[in-house]
Amino acid sequence: MLCTIRNQEKFVNMETQNIQNQAIRHLWENVGIIARWHPQKQDNLDGALIFNFRQQRFEFPGQIRAELRKQHIPQLILAKKAYGDIMVLAAYLPPTVREEMRKEEINYIEANGNMYVKKDKLFFYLDGKKGAPAHPAPTGRAFTKTGLKLLFHLLVKPEWLHLTYREIGEKTLVGFGNLNVIINDLKEQGFIVAENKRKIKLTRKKELLQKWMDAYELKLKPTLFVGNFEFLDNIDGGNWKWENVNLDTGLTCWGGEVAGAKLTNYLKPEKQLLYTEEGRMDFVKNYRIIPAKNGELDIHRRFWNPEIQERIDIAPYLLVYADLMNTGDRRCMETAKKIYDEWLQDKF
Repeated sequence: MLCTIRNQEKFVNMETQNIQNQAIRHLWENVGIIARWHPQKQDNLDGALIFNFRQQRFEFPGQIRAELRKQHIPQLILAKKAYGDIMVLAAYLPPTVREEMRKEEINYIEANGNMYVKKDKLFFYLDGKKGAPAHPAPTGRAFTKTGLKLLFHLLVKPEWLHLTYREIGEKTLVGFGNLNVIINDLKEQGFIVAENKRKIKLTRKKELLQKWMDAYELKLKPTLFVGNFEFLDNIDGGNWKWENVNLDTGLTCWGGEVAGAKLTNYLKPEKQLLYTEEGRMDFVKNYRIIPAKNGELDIHRRFWNPEIQERIDIAPYLLVYADLMNTGDRRCMETAKKIYDEWLQDKF
């Protein structure tokens, strides 16, 4: 196990080193700048890119990322607000992500040589070089649909790893065979380590959370989707709102923007999301809704043990955070950060 963890850490360090080396090389080859990377872990930063140009010193607080997706842009916007002109060194940035970063004036250097560097009178821009994704969506049995369900429970309730496999299976409805394979996969990937001779625990939890969020959005959430709906009273110009809904909280709860609004009083929901175990005919009747292709109410199936909910009317706060972050909407992201700072940061 110790060997596996060391190998994983060695791989991560080599990958990070390679990304920063590529960025420094491209600055030299394309614009004649000798730069250095000063590593320094601080909150969401990995260090700073430093160089001199025309007798002026430039320092960009920065992140090193294997790959970014569009839903991560609001995180960078928040980092820019906090730290100023940030720099992202990345193995791969999709064209649409590069475009969004330029719109927000977020600096980047990609491993293939694409770059956007702007600060004061300094401006370098190079685009059109092709690259390939550094990593596909997270892989392994831990990031299958069943694995994601189990992992979600463990991220919310990490102490459940101290239970027997039979007890974990009863709480998460994951069979023993799958449970064993998934936990072994997490061990192989370096996300579960020995706490002592008898107990195991999650490690690198912030990284694991990000991987879960990415995989959840791509692999699990689409399978939970029931449909889009509209409140019947609004069809003829009514103004029925989510505040008027009387939920069967034993089976149904709010997620997404409504949950964020209820938790922070910061967000005015534009989309409404319900997670439910009610049958289709039941929730249609109970909440007076009808199917509508562009309806403002999305309904998904609940996939967790209600025991892990902090409030019976709201999905687990970790899922509310993930859904808000994955919207890619700035206001939702700011709400998600408030939820993270208030209820989640001590766990990660």
